Amino acid sequence: MGAATRADQAAYVLRMHALQRLDRALGEHALDALLVKGAALALTHYAEPWTRAMSDIDVIVRPGALGPTLAALRAGGFVVAADAERPLTAAFFGETLATLPCGVTSVPVELHTRLDKLVARPVDHAAIFVRAAPAPSLARLRLPASEDHVLLLALHAAGHDFHHGPACADVELVLAAGIDEDALIQRAREWRLSTALFVMLSVLRERGSTAVSDRLLGAVAPRGLRRSGVARYRAHVADPGATLGLGWPWIARQTVLRDDLAAWGLGVAAYAGARVAEVAQARLRRR
Repeated sequence: MGAATRADQAAYVLRMHALQRLDRALGEHALDALLVKGAALALTHYAEPWTRAMSDIDVIVRPGALGPTLAALRAGGFVVAADAERPLTAAFFGETLATLPCGVTSVPVELHTRLDKLVARPVDHAAIFVRAAPAPSLARLRLPASEDHVLLLALHAAGHDFHHGPACADVELVLAAGIDEDALIQRAREWRLSTALFVMLSVLRERGSTAVSDRLLGAVAPRGLRRSGVARYRAHVADPGATLGLGWPWIARQTVLRDDLAAWGLGVAAYAGARVAEVAQARLRRR
């Protein structure tokens, strides 16, 4: 057994310890949460769960349950971070970091009210919880249905300009295990995620995946001007010499992937106003 495998297995043991503590903390307060992305798929789709590398555990809290969930984690020994540098705009990112101290190290857990940044798409989180099933041996941590998980994975990858390394492997495993394509297509349209899903599936196809059907790819393909915009976006993010910074350049790139342009524009304007006020306040405090 190589050193890398031993390190991966050690990280997995720590992660399972954190998941068990998280499950217990939620159960003691009659709460639950949705386990997503790597930590979820490692339990169900990877033959050797420690081979799915990850830097943190991602969970989505039930709508309206962030406060009680954070209180439950604090009571269970987790340390919840406060974003003092962004008092006005932290909520636009929909995530709160908690960590579980484990000796000289700690395990980070990101609690999300949504996976979208800045502006939430109309993702039906309540319905996702209804369709979810308990994680193996973790009754208070629920796993999304396959169709929901594919969309959540595509949404998350889109926010990273599809440069999130494990996303392709994750989506391919879920597709290969079998999905209801009609349900996936319908929810992609309802949640305004068709373009993001199309790019995710196209990236998989380009990497030689056989798990993406022609029917599925065609059903979510953009039309007209949006198609040319997506083509330019993909060429830009695939260019090794392209600048892919955050801030306003990121917002401009994300606009191509949004099927809800009116809501996106209004949300970005609200974020811009809050950010201007936040920066002004910070400058005043430094004086």
